[in-house]
Amino acid sequence: MALTRILGLLLVLALFECLASAAEDSVDFPPGCPTAENIQEICGHSKTRPRYPNLPNHGYLLREADVIHRTEAWYSQQCCQGNWEQNTKKTVCCAQNAWKKALALLCEEEGMIKTIPHQCCLIEGAARWRCFDSMAPNPSYQTTTPYSGPDVLPKGPAFKFPSTCSAKEQHHAGQKTN
Repeated sequence: MALTRILGLLLVLALFECLASAAEDSVDFPPGCPTAENIQEICGHSKTRPRYPNLPNHGYLLREADVIHRTEAWYSQQCCQGNWEQNTKKTVCCAQNAWKKALALLCEEEGMIKTIPHQCCLIEGAARWRCFDSMAPNPSYQTTTPYSGPDVLPKGPAFKFPSTCSAKEQHHAGQKTN
């Protein structure tokens, strides 16, 4: 009887350990498309969203984490600087451009390796962006878990936002991306 209880407890502990390990092996991916509705969260609370500094040095989790690191770094370094509240359309436009570039880089990387690419990477044009946005687990960028580690610098090319958005981009900056 006591042996059965001990084995039962060990099984429960093993199950909790397995679930905790699975939670550590996931990335909050993809990020949602920046909009006028979520730009305050994007710019005002970037330090409160998770980063992934301790993932294995290969695989899809690393590529997904790289997208998160790129967008967060590009948002804070390019789009949310200074008095970003003064021109939210420009800020949203910048963030949308950073978001698209980070996801486009993911699709390029996945196309160069012998793996099944993310399903949204198989789609072209505006439908690709809608696909990624529809899969975002936290499109509002609400705080999920306060991040207290170091800033994680993105790998790959830098993001350079032109100081102006086209009239079409300015129009779309107030809505979901097309």
